[in-house]
Amino acid sequence: MYALTIERGFGVEEIHPLREGTTKLGRSSANHIVLDGKLVSRFHAEIQRNGHRLTLIDLDSSNGSFVNGVRVGERRLQVGDEIRLGEITMWLRKTQVPRREEPGTEPPRDLMASPSVMVTDVEQDLPLKIEEKISRDEVETLLDTETAFTPETSEQIRRALVAVYEMSSIISTTFEVDELLGKLCHVVLRSIDADSAYILLIDRQRERFEIQAARHRSGKEIPNPPPISKTIVREVVRCGEAIMTHDAMQDHRFQKGKSVAYYRLHSVLCVPLRSRNKILGVLYVDSQGHEVFTKEDLRLLTVIGNEAGVAIENVRLIEASIQKERLAAIGETIAGMAHYIKNVLAGMRGGGDLLQLGLDTHDEHQIRVGWKIIQNTLETVSDLVFNMLDYSKERKPQFQLCQVDEIVEKTLALMAGRFETSPLRLVRDFADDLPPVALDPTAIERALLNLLTNAIDAIDEEKGGTITVSTARSDDGKFVEIAVADTGCGIEESEIPYIFDLFMSTKGGKGTGIGLAVSHKIVQEHHGEI
Repeated sequence: MYALTIERGFGVEEIHPLREGTTKLGRSSANHIVLDGKLVSRFHAEIQRNGHRLTLIDLDSSNGSFVNGVRVGERRLQVGDEIRLGEITMWLRKTQVPRREEPGTEPPRDLMASPSVMVTDVEQDLPLKIEEKISRDEVETLLDTETAFTPETSEQIRRALVAVYEMSSIISTTFEVDELLGKLCHVVLRSIDADSAYILLIDRQRERFEIQAARHRSGKEIPNPPPISKTIVREVVRCGEAIMTHDAMQDHRFQKGKSVAYYRLHSVLCVPLRSRNKILGVLYVDSQGHEVFTKEDLRLLTVIGNEAGVAIENVRLIEASIQKERLAAIGETIAGMAHYIKNVLAGMRGGGDLLQLGLDTHDEHQIRVGWKIIQNTLETVSDLVFNMLDYSKERKPQFQLCQVDEIVEKTLALMAGRFETSPLRLVRDFADDLPPVALDPTAIERALLNLLTNAIDAIDEEKGGTITVSTARSDDGKFVEIAVADTGCGIEESEIPYIFDLFMSTKGGKGTGIGLAVSHKIVQEHHGEI
């Protein structure tokens, strides 16, 4: 069997068999092989297998696909080839790793169940044959991986080390519950030979469990999870014990369920997700195979479940803290907006008074001055509204390959009127070797508009000055840089640490204090620096 092997630390290689047909690789969970690399595109590449012929095809990825160090668009693969997608390196091998095939058909819609298991929906308890249990008192011992497994089970020790290593990496870099749960399922399915993994969390207000994450061993999300055994879940939560059963099909309770009959579940592992002294939910894995799981699998899942419970609780605390900060920020924003709009209205009222005075006295000069003030205040309000919309909304950049110089030229065209009506000199200094870059052109235009507006405002309208807009590659060649320089008044050094703060302005009544905050947010969304 052909397979891709990926290094996962501790000298361990993760093995992904390559079946006939197409295998997609990328960061998205919709791929057959999910790669958690920052430089990996959502749909990075695919490998097409036709018998012994395997071909790698790059899917227009941002950072390219490499075979034996050479960037390729399409390349026939040979056993032993080194493949690099983003920062992930893998090798094509021939292996004998046995894997059960992924189900080829989706069950009938009438077999799909609600993704919730009611705790209060208690039926008559029926016998449940439990092969192994791990009590609450044993959990602390299991957290020490050196004592959790016997010396004879070196493979289990290796898997435990890899799982703990991956868990530590995930916990330190993930700060949203939904993302965390999906990644935890992937760790479980890489560590244990199961068909699928589910994470159920307790909704204490509605007194029920809800499936918050469901993944097939292929890495794909399960959109309509089958029913979960209430008997096992209740037993795990009631006793706080990890449970393994090999006879799900023999349990009379399971025999009544059409979905269980369809999936022909035989083996189930279920462990509590515990944080401090409370149970948050359960981690549930199953398999169609008979006696697939071992006690070592149950021990390993218990270790993962205990670490996962603490991680979930911590991320929930982080999300609660962020929400609290957001509410405080909303109050601060409203206060800042009210103060600024009050000043804008005062300017508009002054312009209106001058306009009225000019009309009363038939003074055309007064009319023009008053109308100019009103025009400026309307433009200021327009900028304020658009900047606040850009700053407040949660959005993901709509990436597409663009030529940076074209984006800059389009933005400068939007500012042409400002340059034509003021004594400003515009200098373009564009690099001629820039590659296409994946970015959101509308967002980058907005960020650049704010920088150009600041540059114009910094220059004395009577004396004039020069604004230089340049593009270049970064010194390490990994980034494209856009620079806006002006000969204006500059910024006090003591104020530089605060220039990206909301409502921080050095322009007095001319500035909203929002433009740079918006530009900073847009650049961060592009994983760049300003």
